[in-house]
Amino acid sequence: MTSLNIDRSKDYDHEYSTDGGHTWIPTNTNCSAMVEADVAVANTEGHPVTVNGQIVIIDDGHSLTRWTPRS
Repeated sequence: MTSLNIDRSKDYDHEYSTDGGHTWIPTNTNCSAMVEADVAVANTEGHPVTVNGQIVIIDDGHSLTRWTPRS
């Protein structure tokens, strides 16, 4: 399981990229539990997960998903 540095008191913005992270398209905002659930699925399916501070990026092979904490 990927080790996360998530602030459970914050909501996280969800974005995706289909061009390798050059442009990000915002979709919605969710609680930290959704980030944890998305990472759990990625781990189960063998998709790479990158954690940079509290920013989480998941690569499913077709697109990237980014979770960023709201300030």
